[in-house]
Amino acid sequence: MSSNNKLLFGFIAGAAAGILAATLLSKEDRDKIAAKLKDKASKFRDKIASELADTSTKDTSEKSS
Repeated sequence: MSSNNKLLFGFIAGAAAGILAATLLSKEDRDKIAAKLKDKASKFRDKIASELADTSTKDTSEKSS
C-alpha cells in the first residue's frame, strides 16, 4: 500500500471514529444527528473527491514532464 493510500485510509478512519464518538456522546435528537451526519458526510465526500482530482491532475502533469 502506498503512503498516499495509507494517509487517506488513516484520515477516513479517524473521521469515522470522531463522528461515531460525537454521535454516541451527543444528547441531541437522533433525527437532528442523522441530518448533521448526512450533511457532514456529503461535504467530506466532496472534499475527498476534490483532493483526489487534484492528485490525479498532478500525477498526470508530472508524468508528461
